[in-house]
Amino acid sequence: MDALLAAKMRIISRACVTRFAEGKLTMNEIVSYYNLSNENAEYVKAEIIKILPDINFEL
Repeated sequence: MDALLAAKMRIISRACVTRFAEGKLTMNEIVSYYNLSNENAEYVKAEIIKILPDINFEL
């Protein structure tokens, strides 16, 4: 993954956390809205786990 793509995925991860804090959607729903490839979605989820280690993607 090049540096620009990695930075973009970190930005998306932060955006997901912000939307999740609003409490209206599950994290899986939020991540799916970005229409990422499976590889990029997994990277975003790993970044989210770094920010929120106790996150449950289904709740």
